[in-house]
Amino acid sequence: FVPASTCRCRRSLLYILLCGRLLLDFPNETMSSEEQSNVEASTEPTFEVGDRIIVDGLQKASHLNGHHGVIALPMNDKGRYAVDFDLVKKNMNRVMVKPSNLRREVLASTSDRHRAGCVNGILEEADGRPLSYTLDAVRYLTASQILCDPEVRDPINIDDLRGQGQRGSVKLNHFIALAWTCWSDARPYRTPDNMSVYQMLVSMLEDQPKIQGWETPDSIPKDMKDAMDAAYDITATKGWHVRVHGDFWIVGADPDDGGSYLISDINRNLVYKVFGVRNGLYQML
Repeated sequence: FVPASTCRCRRSLLYILLCGRLLLDFPNETMSSEEQSNVEASTEPTFEVGDRIIVDGLQKASHLNGHHGVIALPMNDKGRYAVDFDLVKKNMNRVMVKPSNLRREVLASTSDRHRAGCVNGILEEADGRPLSYTLDAVRYLTASQILCDPEVRDPINIDDLRGQGQRGSVKLNHFIALAWTCWSDARPYRTPDNMSVYQMLVSMLEDQPKIQGWETPDSIPKDMKDAMDAAYDITATKGWHVRVHGDFWIVGADPDDGGSYLISDINRNLVYKVFGVRNGLYQML
């Protein structure tokens, strides 16, 4: 899922987070406390309603640091902004935050390398193949290493299940749902070396050049390179532990690329535009 801009939809899977620090050189003479306060106030960032931000440096609510959100109201008389978060529970969605604990969200690169091609509500084939391979690898690892499913002894068995109609679809959905639960920590399930699903995926991808006989980096197919690059990237596969889940309203589709517009019941102020791998969500309705 990616938040949809009001002017142009962003296709990148996640964001590249950038921050900078402004260093101020003061003269040697001592400043009064009032002068120091005026300097600090003048250097605090200012925001407008609707600005996308990232929270950082909270002490009492440190679990919210790193979360993305949007400025919901102008600064109040206590010098705090109301922030609506993207990925927190409904009863904790709006929090009052000082401007010193906010930084602007910076969009991912607009280069083709960081954007997936999309048409008719789905990923273009070249971008869909690495994602499909990765998702099937996740299903295979969950079925074989966590559930020890006798029907899944080889990655190709995932395609076999896909051809079994509703029964196979139910099993595949179960595999991927359990994978998200065990993405960062597989306990209480037993896995090789107590690895999480993500760790098993990285290990599987790293073994592929040797298994397939790809002796040099140039001999590795582009689809596999893309899948391996994404596995190490926190803005891609490595960041899959951050997800939006729950109830959604499906409200329409983009007339240009067919992406489906969704609104989460957790935060109805935020619109997501999503794309399928094989089918567009809105088109299936």
